[in-house]
Amino acid sequence: MSSQALWKAVAEHNIFQPDAPSLGEHQHGLTVADVRSIAAVRFPDIDFSESRVPTEEIEMILHAIQSQAITPAEQALGRFTCRKLKSPSTWDQWRAGEHKQLDHFHALKMFGPPESKPPGTIVLRPHWQCSIKRDGTRRSRNCCDGSPRSAPLLHGIASTYSSCVEQPIQRLFFALST
Repeated sequence: MSSQALWKAVAEHNIFQPDAPSLGEHQHGLTVADVRSIAAVRFPDIDFSESRVPTEEIEMILHAIQSQAITPAEQALGRFTCRKLKSPSTWDQWRAGEHKQLDHFHALKMFGPPESKPPGTIVLRPHWQCSIKRDGTRRSRNCCDGSPRSAPLLHGIASTYSSCVEQPIQRLFFALST
């Protein structure tokens, strides 16, 4: 489903209700299996298997749908990118999430001094992944873009299951490789 079609469906079915009263313990929570079953009934010609639509993506969407913490301005954004997140009033919370992540990396001595790029090296550029926790905390995580578009040479020599490599994992990989 394209992003435009997704947000049209969300608006059509009035899925986001940030002002709805909380039902507490009796609040129904959708599961990944529920979503796959509903999708299979509504769209029988589309494959919603685990290999086609990863469980993590469905869980992230369910989390956003069931969260009462998302603001209407954030709902209207679609994907959370830094450029889009600067416009809502919650930008300071998103920025605090970035600073928390960077402070954590600094404490781990994750980054060293800048180095010049040797010829023929693969550069994985960083990007931020943003999401809202169920309790309303704005979370920003700095990851490396290992997608085929960003690092085609990497995909030519190795197959990866993730388009995003977390930096502590990348650091451990480099340490073990050396």
